[in-house]
Amino acid sequence: MTLGEASLLEQLAADEESVRGQLESLREQVSALEEQLSDLATARRIVAPMLARHSQPAQAPSGGTPDALTHTSPEKVAPAPKQVTGLDQRVVVIMASSGRTMRAKEVAQALGEPDVRGRVERPPGHGSSD
Repeated sequence: MTLGEASLLEQLAADEESVRGQLESLREQVSALEEQLSDLATARRIVAPMLARHSQPAQAPSGGTPDALTHTSPEKVAPAPKQVTGLDQRVVVIMASSGRTMRAKEVAQALGEPDVRGRVERPPGHGSSD
């Protein structure tokens, strides 16, 4: 084997190794994207029924009015979820589409809020400053 042939084989081996590395990187990216897609589908399955419930008026028993709705046991009935609109809806969309858990600071940044330490507000009655 000549020096040129050996050099060509070395170059081919180096190119092969480079392509293998690129392929592995692409496989990792595909895996991460598939996981994110799965998380988004899960978020859609969770959020869609909630939004659908809020967009439909309460159904009354046949011939009755919405005030005439009956339940078998009041302690087994969960309170109706809060209507998700405006800023709350943007927060839900941001968190659902992130594909991971988010800290309050990250949500605020995604909303375009300035990065101000201690900016997260607490509901009345929660926290030590009340």
